[in-house]
Amino acid sequence: MDEESKEYQLDQYTQNKLAEEKRLIEEEKELKIKWRQEIEQNKEIQAHLDKYKKISVEAFITHYVNHKYQVYRYGDMYIKLAEDERTKWIDLAHEQLKCIQQKQLFDLQCQWRAEQIKLNGVEKCIDFKKWEDEVLNCPFLKPISESDIELYQEFLSETGLNFANEFWDREWQDYDEIKGGYDEDDEESTIPEWYQFHYNHTGTASLLSLPDIRGEKEEFYRGIWFDNQRKEIEERQKDQPIKLTDNRPYLSASDRAMMSFLFSNFEDQLTQKRDQYYRMAIEDYNDTSSYEDMFRELAEANEDVPIEGHFDIKEAVEMAYNSYYAKKTAEHLPLAYEQYLLTRKMGFVIKGERDYFGDLDDI
Repeated sequence: MDEESKEYQLDQYTQNKLAEEKRLIEEEKELKIKWRQEIEQNKEIQAHLDKYKKISVEAFITHYVNHKYQVYRYGDMYIKLAEDERTKWIDLAHEQLKCIQQKQLFDLQCQWRAEQIKLNGVEKCIDFKKWEDEVLNCPFLKPISESDIELYQEFLSETGLNFANEFWDREWQDYDEIKGGYDEDDEESTIPEWYQFHYNHTGTASLLSLPDIRGEKEEFYRGIWFDNQRKEIEERQKDQPIKLTDNRPYLSASDRAMMSFLFSNFEDQLTQKRDQYYRMAIEDYNDTSSYEDMFRELAEANEDVPIEGHFDIKEAVEMAYNSYYAKKTAEHLPLAYEQYLLTRKMGFVIKGERDYFGDLDDI
């Protein structure tokens, strides 16, 4: 049986892969022959190479042609990776523009709840949650200014933000949580780092002391509504038979206590040992995988990344990672700001990703 007939006994995927490999080898051969001839026929190049021993020139040309093929084959991929890297920092900086606007929106929420101001597009407290997701399109916010950018760059350079856990992925307009953290004044403050930094530099922390007049009114009327709902349900259920309910507690599918109990009491010793070492391996992996990812990213950075001495290598890596991210984000913040200004000038709308509150008006 000849080679061609053998190939057609292979599955289609393997046939396609084999054909592609043959095409690439044939292309590589043709290109290398072509490039070597171009070098040999280029008098200007030959004049430069004639200054060296012929045997060394042959080796150099071979290496040059091989390198040129690698550039031809993979150069576009690395160009894209570099462009993606730059885009990553601009996208990250763009997220920080949202943080700047979230602070302005929260300050307005404090004033609105105290009934010091009125805002078009805000009729109830939950409307601030709507605008949280569309903060760059919020019509009653002032545009971001250059001074805002400069203050935020200062914030990035001075505050040890935890970029590994995406410090900005939070509920920026959660008034009760943030106000509660301010009122309790405990060590585990729920005030976002950016808000606290802004308060310290602008002297506007007094906004958190304003009374929540509107929130208390809404809570009062909500209580009336819920009472009426409860009474209506009770009336409807008066003549209905009592349903039996299962009052036993809910067991989570991944309940660790129950898992351990069953393994300890109903499995043989070998299975118990396997379970012990399996759990240890998973916990060790979960404990170190994030640091490995951070270190890999720092090692692949196209610049030197300083790392401070620390008794714990994991802490040192995380500190260096956060410092590097803060630096790169601050560097690209002006570029994101330029895009923001252009977007506003062109009248483009930047859509949010979530819409949790579409039916609240009906309620």
